[in-house]
Amino acid sequence: MVDTEEIIKDILSTKDKIEGVTFLGGEPLLQAKQLTKIAKKCQENDLSVLCYTGFEYEDLKGMKNKNVEELFKYVDVLIDGLYVEELAINREFKGSSNQKIIYFTNRYKKKDFDVENLYEIEIDENNLHIKGFYKCKKKRERYLYSVFRRSFRSWSDINIFILER
Repeated sequence: MVDTEEIIKDILSTKDKIEGVTFLGGEPLLQAKQLTKIAKKCQENDLSVLCYTGFEYEDLKGMKNKNVEELFKYVDVLIDGLYVEELAINREFKGSSNQKIIYFTNRYKKKDFDVENLYEIEIDENNLHIKGFYKCKKKRERYLYSVFRRSFRSWSDINIFILER
């Protein structure tokens, strides 16, 4: 178990290099009380807070869970709903079409989250898989591709796979 204060300290030590934090994995709302402390400190330091949950927002409101309600005071954006593979979509922040994006603050707009995935990177022990680069026409994506090629060229034990979507 990691101490909440230690997590806050780690986040704040990198605050000049990050835009914010994202709570995900497992079910973050099961730890709402502890995450509230982290989210509040992030907001006080002008860091954004994004939270994923498998619950639907309407159901959460009906539960009237004080810890969850308190956490949402410090969350900028909530992405709700379980990932459903049959409803998978090619969006950067939502994995499936049943998920909704709820904006609690004005920090972000719909245009910030309605972004198509241009590439996907998977790294395992011996391989780097980059998917979608051939379809990238923008200068930024071409630059990223060249950075990956240069960065991993010297790694003799890494195989690089560039795959079209």
